[in-house]
Amino acid sequence: MKRRHFVFGVALLLLGPGAAFAGSLEDALHAVENDNNGALLDLLERGLDPDSSDRDGMNLLMSAARNGNVVAVRALIARRARLNTRNRSGDTAVMLAALQGHTEVVRALADAGARLDHSGWTALHYSTFSGHADIAKILLDHGAPPDAVAPNGMTALMLAARNGQDELAKLLLARGADAKFTNAEGATAADIARRAGNTSLADLIARSAAH
Repeated sequence: MKRRHFVFGVALLLLGPGAAFAGSLEDALHAVENDNNGALLDLLERGLDPDSSDRDGMNLLMSAARNGNVVAVRALIARRARLNTRNRSGDTAVMLAALQGHTEVVRALADAGARLDHSGWTALHYSTFSGHADIAKILLDHGAPPDAVAPNGMTALMLAARNGQDELAKLLLARGADAKFTNAEGATAADIARRAGNTSLADLIARSAAH
């Protein structure tokens, strides 16, 4: 009987910390989403892996970025959380922050070296789609390629053209976006703008393409 108790006790010692912190992920995600940064920092100090993620690949940094919790983002960056991990949808932390319009989170991630030039959808696409010119400027300042092509064949300039986003289109053109670039259907950003009824923007882009 004593031997059985001893073995059981060893098993608890071996499994206890890991099991405890596995169970703490839900608490950490809840803390991040509710700006309870004290609770998050406490869990991290106690040994919670800063790269912990849920079954969908949503890790703490992504959750903090999506919710605009810049304090949590900076704390996770300081603890060397991986910046470029993707969730099952292919999104990174900086992409989620860009989509939601969290300017200071995007700035913190970009300053920390988050990758902005990967294939597929990018943070620049997301910021343009959502109409966040201030974020697009930060991304371009940090080296985001202005002509990155999304899986649907659209560049950021094409998205701005389709959505009638004059400020974003002007910014992208000023930063070197190619107004002559065509999608798989052979349409330029000016063509896309004109089809969407954004005539003045189409003319502006066409003039840029003519130079």
